Amino acid sequence: PCSSALVFRWQCRQRQKMCKAQAEQHKVLTTFRASTQWLLFSMVPPRKVKQLPNIAPEAWYSSAYDEYHCTVLQMDVSGFTKLSATIPSSQLVELIQALFTAIDYSAECIGNVWKVELIGDCYKAMIGGPYPCEDHAVRGTALAEAIVEICQDIARRLKVPLSVRVGVHTGHVTAAVVGVRMPRYLMFGRDCEIVNRLE
Repeated sequence: PCSSALVFRWQCRQRQKMCKAQAEQHKVLTTFRASTQWLLFSMVPPRKVKQLPNIAPEAWYSSAYDEYHCTVLQMDVSGFTKLSATIPSSQLVELIQALFTAIDYSAECIGNVWKVELIGDCYKAMIGGPYPCEDHAVRGTALAEAIVEICQDIARRLKVPLSVRVGVHTGHVTAAVVGVRMPRYLMFGRDCEIVNRLE
């Protein structure tokens, strides 16, 4: 026959095992939620994220459009096609990674910058907009100057012919979540076309 003390100890060990397993599950779930939230915040601005939890990702495109008075920045690498033909693809990837990592860091330091998209060698950002600020034009110009300096520094250190074209313009844009498979928060409007021409 089992004594009540043995039964009690066995129950305590079982509870400890169960608590440890629950703690591990909680840790995994917390990590998953944090990484999911980080991913969501990298796709759409925080203010927009608050509107999306009750909507299936496939229907995010149906969420309300946003109108902003902000500064738009667009840049690309001059002669990127020619450059990509002259250096190995692994070096090209490292070069682009170094360039855009430094730009992301500068944007974070300047503040109030939403990176709209990055396609190949083209970078588009909205200054102000989802992160309202009165000095968005000053911040946009500061980011443009930082991008030119970053490019010059990388070109000098790596001894590669690297230069960028940057366009900056202040105006009105409409922003919205676009797409179903890989939804993105993109901006549209006449002023986006103007910054494209300025670049």
